[in-house]
Amino acid sequence: MEDSYIVNTKKCDITQCKKECIDACPVKAISMDGEKAFIDKSKCFGCHLCVKKCPIKRAIKAPKMNEVKDFVERFIDNFAAVLTFGPEKIRYINFAFDITMICDCTPNPGMPVVPDLGIFGSSDPVAIDKACVDMETNAPGLPILNKEGEWSEPIAQGIEKFKAMMSIVDPSFQFEAALKNKIGSTEYELIKL
Repeated sequence: MEDSYIVNTKKCDITQCKKECIDACPVKAISMDGEKAFIDKSKCFGCHLCVKKCPIKRAIKAPKMNEVKDFVERFIDNFAAVLTFGPEKIRYINFAFDITMICDCTPNPGMPVVPDLGIFGSSDPVAIDKACVDMETNAPGLPILNKEGEWSEPIAQGIEKFKAMMSIVDPSFQFEAALKNKIGSTEYELIKL
């Protein structure tokens, strides 16, 4: 299994591009090796910018990950690095409205899966996310319109909705990685205002 980004030498063709991958790499992990790009695995931290900027489809292969767990561990590692700039100065706010199955950063994330839960605030990034997941789990599910135009049965209270709808999604991965990185605690006290 590949554990870092690699150049697909069968697809990489510098006559078909302007070496956008080299310019896109913030850590200068990409260089030319003859007529092909080369990625230095010791420098690459997996930002994915080279893949986004390369005009040739599949010329750069992203690492294969063990389901979603490896990806989650990597983004939590990156979050831990950001906290080195002064975690005591950072506060966290989660707006738990219109919670959809797919990330709301996509153009069409879909329909909400639970009713609006409110606004959460904390000085602990792990505790706030744990509180939101617990609230989502304990909330009643909403019916979702499927591809056939029929309304589904809502997922019952007490069931973690995201894992129920997409088996590869497991919020526990995030909490395990966050605890391993000593980012915060899953213990919290919910105070309603």
